[in-house]
Amino acid sequence: PTWVCVNHQKDKHRCTMKPLKEMDIYDAYRRAVERLLGNADDIISIIKTNIEEEFATTKEESLEKVSAELIKKQEEIMRMFRRKSCGEVDDETYNQAYAELSREVMALQEQETKLKEMNTKAAIEKQKQMDILAILNEGKAHYMENEVMRMLIETIKVINKHSVEFQFKCGVNIIEKV
Repeated sequence: PTWVCVNHQKDKHRCTMKPLKEMDIYDAYRRAVERLLGNADDIISIIKTNIEEEFATTKEESLEKVSAELIKKQEEIMRMFRRKSCGEVDDETYNQAYAELSREVMALQEQETKLKEMNTKAAIEKQKQMDILAILNEGKAHYMENEVMRMLIETIKVINKHSVEFQFKCGVNIIEKV
C-alpha cells in the first residue's frame, strides 16, 4: 500500500508529490517514536504540564456563578409573576420587567452552555493527554499498534519525497527521513 496526497490524487498537476510506501512511513514513525521515547522524561514533563494547564483552564467557578445568577433571575421572574397575580404590579410594568429578565435569563443560559462546552472539551483533552502519558510510561511495547498510533499522532505531514513530519498530540513535532 501507498500513501498519496489527496490533491495529487485528484489532479496530478496541482500536486507533484509522488506516492510514499506505507512501510516507509511506518519505519519513519517507528524511528520518530523511538526518538520520542528516548526523550521520554522530557515528553512526560511536557504532557504533565499540558494536563495541569488543561485542568487549570476549566471554568468551574465561572459556571457556578453563572448558574447561581441564572437561578436568581428565574426566581425574580416568579416573584414578578406572583406580584402581578396579587395585583401589586400592573400589566405594563410586568411585561417590561418580564421582557428584561427573560433577555437576561437567555444570555445567562447561553453563557452557561458555552462554559459547559469548554469544560467538556477540556476534560476530553485532559483524558487524551492522560492516555498518551500512560502509553509513554508503559514503554515501547505497543506503540506500533494502529490504535496507539492514532492516539499518539495528531497529523502526518509529508514535507517532500524524503521527509515526513509527525505531529504528536502531546505537542511535539518530529521530522523523519523516508
